[in-house]
Amino acid sequence: MAKDCSPLQSKELREIRAMVDRPLIFKGILSAVDAVKAVDAGADAIVVSNHGAHTLDYLPHPLQVMDEIVAAVGGHTVICVDGGFRRGSDVLKGLAFGARLVGLGRPILYGLAADGERGVQAVIEEITGELKRLMTMTNTPTPAHAGKHLLVAF
Repeated sequence: MAKDCSPLQSKELREIRAMVDRPLIFKGILSAVDAVKAVDAGADAIVVSNHGAHTLDYLPHPLQVMDEIVAAVGGHTVICVDGGFRRGSDVLKGLAFGARLVGLGRPILYGLAADGERGVQAVIEEITGELKRLMTMTNTPTPAHAGKHLLVAF
């Protein structure tokens, strides 16, 4: 018999929260409804993510839903974002949309495949360097100062 893949109910999420004594992060949030559900269940953070668009071809990009999610839960939990972020400019966009943390998966894996630990370090340094340059060029003193005013069209 196939396992049920339906989303967890609020009661189930609260039960998980009660069993976990560490920070609990809910990933795969793509709507305000799910974000509120996660916060109500006690999430310490949420990750707005389409899982790199690997699960379904027609999932929205995380930046397409960030506004509604930030409006629904901004200030009540830490908002992270991942899925399709490859460069320092992508990180700045994620921050500008309200994320406190931007996840980078594939670039790190590419660095690892290319040159092991040194490759990972090189990727991190390159992305960090680009982010720092862009923050300097946009007069953004810290990541917390990144806002939608940095974006040309939003």
